[in-house]
Amino acid sequence: MIRALLLVAGLTLLPVHAQTPTARERVDPEGPYRSQVRVLDELPETTDPLDQVDQTQGYARALLLRQLASQAIAAGDNEAAIDRLEQALSLQSLAPLATHQMQANLGQLYAAAGRYDEAVATLTSAVTSGLQDAQLLMVLATSALQTGQYEIALESVREALGTSNNPPADWLETGVYSAWQAGDLNTAIGWQRQLLDRDGNKEKAWRRLAALYSENERYGMAAATLTAALQSGVIADDQTRLQLGNLLQRAGTPAIAATWVA
Repeated sequence: MIRALLLVAGLTLLPVHAQTPTARERVDPEGPYRSQVRVLDELPETTDPLDQVDQTQGYARALLLRQLASQAIAAGDNEAAIDRLEQALSLQSLAPLATHQMQANLGQLYAAAGRYDEAVATLTSAVTSGLQDAQLLMVLATSALQTGQYEIALESVREALGTSNNPPADWLETGVYSAWQAGDLNTAIGWQRQLLDRDGNKEKAWRRLAALYSENERYGMAAATLTAALQSGVIADDQTRLQLGNLLQRAGTPAIAATWVA
């Protein structure tokens, strides 16, 4: 009994400061979880997925950039897509086929953004590598027309038309304009005749063919074209009759000319 009392007495005589934690030992009233949260809050935010890929990993970065470009296109953000593709191509880390496909996509984005010089340069690189896609060739052609590069436009249309037995009418119309601008009137006439064969009820098609013949100094064919249009009723105005009479005069058939202007 005496020993038990002594033990109790000994415990009660322990210094108070031995049971009370020091300031260093006190637990943060916010708790350890809050401390960790505070540390996380202080870290810089990372919004660009590229920051997660090491700068030296060119192949991985190029693949990620290509994926980000696709996402930007799907979101309708063509400027962001252009930026991502430009970065990816600058790394020169992907296989040739993947590189040329990215060039094709970038070139079309340039064209859509009205950056035609860049579109021509980028698409030319893509198609000369072997990507002979007809739609791609037509984008190249229209971009080349916008920059006055008529020979490139003409050759691109020629290649595109060669891929189809029944090309769209707008391809032929682009071809006619490209050939005319490039000074290849015979090619322009050939494609315009194809358009007229498809639809002979368009006044503009007849007039354009006659104008091309006339510019090529084939006045008899120009006159024949207008004659056919007048006789079929597609064209019926007096101004065209006077134009026909003038063409017949230049073709060396004044007597026939007189019958149209009388």
